[in-house]
Amino acid sequence: HIWATLAMVALVVVGVLLVWMSALPDIAALRDRTPGGTRKQRLYASLARGWKGTSAQWFMQKLRLGILGALYFAMLVFVHFLISVDFLMALVPGWIDSLYPATHAANAMQAGAATVMLAMVILRQWGGYKDQITLDQFWGLGKLLFALSLLWIWFFFSSFIIFWFGKKPNEQAILELFIKGPYLPIFYATFTLCFLFPMWFMIWNRIRKSIWGPTILSISVLVG
Repeated sequence: HIWATLAMVALVVVGVLLVWMSALPDIAALRDRTPGGTRKQRLYASLARGWKGTSAQWFMQKLRLGILGALYFAMLVFVHFLISVDFLMALVPGWIDSLYPATHAANAMQAGAATVMLAMVILRQWGGYKDQITLDQFWGLGKLLFALSLLWIWFFFSSFIIFWFGKKPNEQAILELFIKGPYLPIFYATFTLCFLFPMWFMIWNRIRKSIWGPTILSISVLVG
């Protein structure tokens, strides 16, 4: 498990660096508005790294965000590759699916969008951010969640059609295990909660362009 652990630690480090780099202007604003000499002001000054908002600093921030964003996405896929292969595919004899690591990563993005949606609701309702988190944010993230829900069925069908067409003994056994056999109730529940409900309800503008509609569907996705 050494490589999987190192990959997860690297993913967290890159994610923290990405958040820090994107928040530099806000940290600098906190530095300038905090009374001097306090512990908070010294902390903000250390994290701001001399940010003054010059054109060169904005250019370098944009460049570094692009690099860190690309590295984070690559690490995300790599971590899901290790986890899905070592802890899932390797435990099922005959399960050979080169697309499944990408499927695992795409499903995680869908769950991530749903988690952010719920966090927005909590911050809006009980965190005092009603003026900052408005309908526009829910509408935009709802469209992303809708697209990721459509990707769920695309990845599933892309793998299913290989097994269904091939009909090798190991492929038939995989379908028997996951779709027809003991995992049939879980398959139906996942199919309904992760794809069918989001697809059917999010096509309606009245539901998609709302706050509680995408929120309820986010709960559906996470349960799925």
